[in-house]
Amino acid sequence: MALAGALILLGCVPAHGPSAADQKLAEEAIAKGRSSFDKADFNAAIAAFTEAIRLNPECAGAYTNRGLAYTYSGLLDRAIADLTEAIRLDPTSAIAYSDRGNAYAFKGELDKAIADHNEALRLSPHLAEAYYNRGYTYEQKDELEKAIADYSEAIRFNPNLVAAYYNRGAAYGNMGDADKALADLTEFLRLNPKYAAAYGDRALAHFAKGNHAKAIADLAEAIRIDPKMAEARWGRAVGFLERADDVKAQEDWVQAKMLTFARKGSGGGP
Repeated sequence: MALAGALILLGCVPAHGPSAADQKLAEEAIAKGRSSFDKADFNAAIAAFTEAIRLNPECAGAYTNRGLAYTYSGLLDRAIADLTEAIRLDPTSAIAYSDRGNAYAFKGELDKAIADHNEALRLSPHLAEAYYNRGYTYEQKDELEKAIADYSEAIRFNPNLVAAYYNRGAAYGNMGDADKALADLTEFLRLNPKYAAAYGDRALAHFAKGNHAKAIADLAEAIRIDPKMAEARWGRAVGFLERADDVKAQEDWVQAKMLTFARKGSGGGP
């Protein structure tokens, strides 16, 4: 699962504040932006946070919020500019550093991302999301042991950060530790039982342990949740072949090819 950037600040206390009326309106604009952000209406969120900044130009939280909305809109240079301004206004904001680290990571500037997450954790050593985000960035650099260590810290400080279980499980799987991968992915699915890709990943761990029946069962559940998940069809076809069930393997093979072709035809990639 991707970076955890939903770290919205509600309100701010400027050093040289606007009028009480403008401050109240700025707070209302921030709340409106938060509501739009939660609905994934990032254009409306940006507009609301821009209004908050107009009313209160020294509100670091409004820049942080707008920077996050820009990140989710794919406007990464604007995001970095806003988050840099937020940090200038409030150099103690761990959230602004972590969110800027995410924007750098999305740009592929992984070393800058890690530097920002390091600073976020220096400022706020218990910020679970910063550990998670740094772990994700380490995973992109193929530094899996560091990624696992950070995901573990994220879980320690926030056991409900479900994405950390998923990513740590996937990292364990990539390191060849099927037992730990199974444990983490099972915990993730207990907390989030409708995430089809996690069943696919847990199936890989079952395959690694030679348990084809459990792998096929997980892939069947992935297909039930997401009937268009071609990867699950390919995987289950392999499982059926391992069990010498050529008829079912062929059925899944055909379905997988059709789904893959349809995805390419719609511009959805391989």
